[in-house]
Amino acid sequence: MKRVSGRAIIFNNNKILLMHRIKDDCNYYTFFGGGKNIDETIEECVEREVLEEANIKVKCVKCVYKYISKNSEQYFYLCEYLDGIFKEGNGSEYNKENSKYGKYIPEKININDINDINLFPKIIKEKLVDNINKNGLLLSNVVECINDETNDY
Repeated sequence: MKRVSGRAIIFNNNKILLMHRIKDDCNYYTFFGGGKNIDETIEECVEREVLEEANIKVKCVKCVYKYISKNSEQYFYLCEYLDGIFKEGNGSEYNKENSKYGKYIPEKININDINDINLFPKIIKEKLVDNINKNGLLLSNVVECINDETNDY
């Protein structure tokens, strides 16, 4: 069974809010989010994960991408920044006992610099840059389904 998760696309003051991951020789960015609990909707999952990981409250506005890989089914939501100070949250990723998983650093990246960073999944990065160029930061109203069954992410 594939892991179902929700991810947040958050824009704030012409920046995108992302999680910077540094582990061993890997240095990359991901969207805030994580696995869905049985008793919650995908939207509730996204909002909970962002609060845990970035210390901010967001509201899911619309689903933009449904990404299916070999091991997961991920839903990417455009989110509205509601409240809170953007910083490390209280999620388990910040537990020093989990340091074997590397560093987790919430960061604000200029919209124009998205192409210059190592953002995963790469296909979502490409789609997002194209979407921003065509539709601005409101993004498309159509959910794009992306099958990437060869990828483990």
